[in-house]
Amino acid sequence: MTIKAIDDAGNLDTTRNDIVELYLTSVSYDKPMAQLTTKKIQLMDGIGSAYIQGEVPEVVDITVQ
Repeated sequence: MTIKAIDDAGNLDTTRNDIVELYLTSVSYDKPMAQLTTKKIQLMDGIGSAYIQGEVPEVVDITVQ
């Protein structure tokens, strides 16, 4: 998945080059069956990426801080 930092005007914030943390919460199960490949990503010009891995279909919420 691709993570983009958005400013208050709704535009890509290309000044963001910081590290953000990702949190995965399952909507389908009591505990997540899927996993993130990393819990922290480095934004480069406001954009970063990570992968979600799992062996069964699952609905998840991803939170970025």
